[in-house]
Amino acid sequence: MKILSAALVAAICLSTSAASAADWATLKVKVVFDGKQPKLPPLEGTAKEPFCVDKKLPNELIVVGAKGELSNLALIMDMRKSEVDDIHPDLAKPPTEPLVIDNKDCIFEPRVSFLQAGRPVIVKNSDKCAHNYKIDPFSNDPINILVPIGGQIQAEFKDGERSNFSEYGCTIHPWMKGQLIIREHPYVGVSDKKGELVIKDLPAGKLTFKVVHEAMNRSIKEITLGGKKMKTSRGNIEVELKPGMNDLGTLVVAPDQFDL
Repeated sequence: MKILSAALVAAICLSTSAASAADWATLKVKVVFDGKQPKLPPLEGTAKEPFCVDKKLPNELIVVGAKGELSNLALIMDMRKSEVDDIHPDLAKPPTEPLVIDNKDCIFEPRVSFLQAGRPVIVKNSDKCAHNYKIDPFSNDPINILVPIGGQIQAEFKDGERSNFSEYGCTIHPWMKGQLIIREHPYVGVSDKKGELVIKDLPAGKLTFKVVHEAMNRSIKEITLGGKKMKTSRGNIEVELKPGMNDLGTLVVAPDQFDL
């Protein structure tokens, strides 16, 4: 019987590892609003809190940049509808680094966040007035707790949620709202202030994503992706990802897709 040398075994293992790594994909897209920043009603109730009176609080329901960059649009992978549902070994467990949400200048920062179930959450208060954090998810326990001046609280969400968003707020200052997207899997991306959205270490193959934004009470019916108009199926789109980087170009959403 032939005995494989240590060098050959190492080479085989290295080759297998490289082949496995080649099966993972990165999705990149630039999200754009097809129009100017919508005129949104001013936030009400700010005069009730002396600390907030002098703040020029923006209505961040829809945030559009100078070049049409749309913030806070999310792509959520649908594990049941996708043809492949493998999870990268490095992402199988939720991150141990907490997701931090701050009360800053009488608004929540960030407004929209993705949370993999099991990852700890810290809610801070950088303001000079008290706030509270209230959220009523379906699959996790509700939370309603005071966040003192300069203090913080820790929250935990052990289970994924099926709803697109789990809204949270401050009942002391009712204009303060934010959104959590809570899933058991790690494959959710949220566009930043530059409209950039990236999801790393996805399984290569045909995947289904739901396109969501908090200003849409209904599913997005149509988008333009990479210069091509495409209808969605109840807000879902299907994309085929190859191993490595997949730059899908620009994802454009028209104003009529929003409840304005």
